Amino acid sequence: MPINELFGAIKQWPRASLSSKVLEEKQGSTNLQCEKLDDIAINSQKKVPAERLIKTVNQATDNGAKVLFCAETQGRREGLITVLAKAGNKTNNC
Repeated sequence: MPINELFGAIKQWPRASLSSKVLEEKQGSTNLQCEKLDDIAINSQKKVPAERLIKTVNQATDNGAKVLFCAETQGRREGLITVLAKAGNKTNNC
């Protein structure tokens, strides 16, 4: 999702914050089902540099989960899309 669209979506709430704590179920609070991942860094020394990333994505999607990636730059975004596509993963570009 382009940054301007993200900020536009967030503007509908007076305050938005992310926390790893479970929040009390009440209006204005939402608990997302998120998990901390193991190290999925791309290792250029390996025969398949993105092996850990691809394995993690495949395990998650095989279990019906959705995976959200955020990239710091357009170049990194395109690189990530390329890595995922080569591994046979379809992406929905936002």
